[in-house]
Amino acid sequence: NTLSFTPIAYDQAKNSAESEIEVKIYKPNKSIFLEKVMKTGEQNSIFIESKFTSGFWSIETKLNEMSSSKLFFVEELRKINYSLSNGILTIENIGNVQFKGPIEIIIGNKTQTEQVNIALGENVKFRLKSPDGGEYEIRVGDGTTNYELGRAVLPTGNVIGIDNLNGLFKGNFSIWLWVLIIVILLIIALVLVRRFLKKKFVGKMPRALSLIHSKQDVPMQLSSPPLKQTLSPTTPSIENVTNSATKQEASVIALKIRNLSSLKSQFGDNSLDTIESALLIAKNAKAKIYIDHDYRVVIFVPMITNEKDNDMKAINTAKEMLSVLKDYNSIHSNKVDFGMGVHSGKVAIETHAQGKIKFVSIDNTLSIAKRIAESSKGEVLISEPLHKKSLGKIRVEKLIGTSFWQLKPMVKALFLPKKK
Repeated sequence: NTLSFTPIAYDQAKNSAESEIEVKIYKPNKSIFLEKVMKTGEQNSIFIESKFTSGFWSIETKLNEMSSSKLFFVEELRKINYSLSNGILTIENIGNVQFKGPIEIIIGNKTQTEQVNIALGENVKFRLKSPDGGEYEIRVGDGTTNYELGRAVLPTGNVIGIDNLNGLFKGNFSIWLWVLIIVILLIIALVLVRRFLKKKFVGKMPRALSLIHSKQDVPMQLSSPPLKQTLSPTTPSIENVTNSATKQEASVIALKIRNLSSLKSQFGDNSLDTIESALLIAKNAKAKIYIDHDYRVVIFVPMITNEKDNDMKAINTAKEMLSVLKDYNSIHSNKVDFGMGVHSGKVAIETHAQGKIKFVSIDNTLSIAKRIAESSKGEVLISEPLHKKSLGKIRVEKLIGTSFWQLKPMVKALFLPKKK
């Protein structure tokens, strides 16, 4: 397939303007696939190869201080290629997802099934053999389609069969050799352990340690900021709850920090404090927050906020969090690479002793919010259901090729008095 796109620029009178524009195409992992300068108004195209990574790609254009981006989706392609040479059958993954499943290999009138697990761009090889070294018709299939590979003279073996050349063990000799090595290593380990246990410890406690033990133990208390305690991975938790759980409508914000590991390694950097400041806004709005790897998930439910509808509360909170993160990025070189998604759906809630709360996602409510955040590039995206529920209350722009909407600042109308 081919993707065609045309960058367009407008002047202040909203007329088309000719200019050179910087265009970048990003892969789903945010790495740059293509970067070049193009002319506005001219159509460009890229060929979508079978090996292109599945997921949301983005096209970003920049002219002076203005920029714009659009998303397009590359679907999963499960495809393999077969080749036969000198009795060696090669199966190569030429799709864009891992290929895992059974393959039928037919030698003459004998069929044998092999389970394969082939990563992107990788291949597996099989040696085909026959008892008489004769010529046989070779076919392969994936359960739905058979492919004719023609006739081939096979190496001599005990029976018509297949040897997997990608395995760790190749032949019975190698198997027994590895078994022998493992047994020897186990015997050596056992002997060393027995010798260590038989040794007696003779000695005296160093004077420094004696002095320490003679002193009265003084308990030490470690304190941490209230927000960090709130963001402990154990409070609240997402896990299975009993049938007594309460089902409620939830408004969810998912904040994804893509470069979290890098930020943690920066000494003297206050980027993590900025992230906590953004999350403190949600905490003050009576949201529950939990950590899931590089995600920070914010949940508003009526049981906690005492408000029946929390959708606008979540949207406004996301706006404030966005402002904090953008303000930080505008004046610091070590920027926070983030995405934010907002969704509305159902969750199950169960309250336990000491105020511990457990959430369970219903209809993939939390997963959808995370998926939206993954597609976001430093902006707030909202889901289609939330967009329908907030019509007329917010200003949004549809992202082409997706079901997501980008939150835009509200435009204030200025009315001038009529001249008399």
